[in-house]
Amino acid sequence: MIGIVLVTHHHLGEALIEVARMLYGKPEKIVSVPLLEGESIEDLQKKVLDALEEIDVKDGALILVDLFGGTPMNALALLAVERDDIEIITGVNVPMLLTVLMEREDEGITVKELAKKAFEAGKEGIIDVREKLVSKLKEKLRKES
Repeated sequence: MIGIVLVTHHHLGEALIEVARMLYGKPEKIVSVPLLEGESIEDLQKKVLDALEEIDVKDGALILVDLFGGTPMNALALLAVERDDIEIITGVNVPMLLTVLMEREDEGITVKELAKKAFEAGKEGIIDVREKLVSKLKEKLRKES
């Protein structure tokens, strides 16, 4: 099974894992690595390497990061260059995480394929609620007229 590592500012990753537990059940091979105030890039890199060891990533690892260009992503960029078994996607959100948890149950999925699914789910999970509701309401009103 592909491992999942959430690397975020402060404890956002831990909160996302708790939400996943509530909606999905207890996920396996997932860990959060927070960047805490005062920690260096080197500190974060070591914590991520330790996390990868902890969850045994023989099938690869998908690293979900909160912010493109932020310290967590910058700390991991070299790791992605050095290792073909790791993919990194930024902009982690609940729809992305839930999709990844469900899709990785397919034993034939590769980490690259899972990363693509994460990317798409993250984008599709961002919805302008007013626009979506207003269009449905207008459609309903047209049908009633």
